[in-house]
Amino acid sequence: MPYRVYTHCIQPGDYVDPVPDLGTGGQVANFIFRGGFEKAREACNYLLGGKLICLGGDRCAIGRITGFDLPTWGGLDNDFSFNILLSPHELEEFVYQTIRVNYPKVANDGLQGWLITEQKKPNGGTLMPEPRTPDASNFPSHVYHPDFTTEPSSHYISYDPTFSPFQVPGSDESYEVPVLHVECEGSRVHDVCAALDSVWGPIHSSHVCDIPLIGWFICLIASIAVLPVVAAQVGIAWANAQDGNADDARVDPGGGALKTGDRVIVTGRWSYDAGHAGSNELHPVKTIQKIGDEAYDSTDFAGFYDRWCSRVQEVPPYDGPGVRPDGMTNQQASVYDNQLAPEQQWVFHPLIDGCTSQSVIF
Repeated sequence: MPYRVYTHCIQPGDYVDPVPDLGTGGQVANFIFRGGFEKAREACNYLLGGKLICLGGDRCAIGRITGFDLPTWGGLDNDFSFNILLSPHELEEFVYQTIRVNYPKVANDGLQGWLITEQKKPNGGTLMPEPRTPDASNFPSHVYHPDFTTEPSSHYISYDPTFSPFQVPGSDESYEVPVLHVECEGSRVHDVCAALDSVWGPIHSSHVCDIPLIGWFICLIASIAVLPVVAAQVGIAWANAQDGNADDARVDPGGGALKTGDRVIVTGRWSYDAGHAGSNELHPVKTIQKIGDEAYDSTDFAGFYDRWCSRVQEVPPYDGPGVRPDGMTNQQASVYDNQLAPEQQWVFHPLIDGCTSQSVIF
C-alpha cells in the first residue's frame, strides 16, 4: 500500500489559531450556543488543513531512529511517528548534556541541521506564526522549540537493554538528543471529521448558525436533535480508522521491522507544526528505507547524502498497479516510463525472464 495523506499544509500568513476570543458577552454567547458541532468542525479544519505550515515541498533526511510514538485506540491522532538523529551524528556526542547544549551541534552542522532550524524571513525576523503552546523558555525562540529524545542511561528508570548497542556504554544519567520528528498518517481524524460532516454539514451549509441569537438558538436545538446520529457515526468511524503504518511508506519490504538504532533514509513533506510548541517535521512520510552499515559512508557524508537522496527522489509514487501517478516530477515521470519498457519488466532476473529487446527478430 502507498503512503497515506489526509492533511494539507498552508502558507505562514494564512495561519489562524482556533482558540476563540471570549472578550465580550456576545462572543461568550456565540461560543456557548454555536459550540459543540460548529466548534468541532472548526477543530477538524485546523487539524487537517490549518496547523501545518508549508516549508517548501518534499525533503529527504538520513539518520538513526531514536524512538517511536505508536498510535493507540484511545487517541484521536493515530499517526505512527518516530524520531531520527540526523547523520552523521551519533549518540556519543550528546552524553550528559541538555537540549540547550546539544541542539546547536546538529542545527549548525552545515549538513542536515537546516531541517530542524527555525525558518526566518529573507531579511531576518520570524517567519513562522505563534504556535498554540509556545515554549515558556523561549529556546531557541518564542515560535520554535526543537523536538528531542531523552536517551536513558543504564541507571535510568526506563532503561531498556534492547537499546544496545545504540545505548551509549557507561553513561550514568539521561541526556537530551535533538531529533527530526516524522509522521506516517493515520485516518482517524479524517474519518471522524467526515462522519461529523455527513450529518452536520447540511446544517452548517445553511448558515443558520451564523445568525446572532435566534440562529444560535436554532443551532443549539439542532445539535441536540442530531446528537445520537452523530455519536453513532463518529463511534463507527473511530473504531474502523486505519492506524498510521510505517510499512505503507517502506520501499524495502524485505528489510524487516523498524527498530531503535536503525539507520534510515526518509522522504516527506517538510512542514512546521504550529499545533504544539512549534517545530519542523516530515509530515506525511512518503518513503522509508533502511540503510545497512555496509552501504553507509561517514567519511564523505555530504556526498553520501547527495547520492542517496537524489536517487530516492527519482522514485515515482505508487498509486496502485497500472495507475499512472499524478503530480510526478520530470525525473519521476522518466523513471516511471522507463519501467514500462519490456526490457525493464522482470521478476527473477532480467537475464532469465526479462530484457525483451525493442527490435525483436522473429
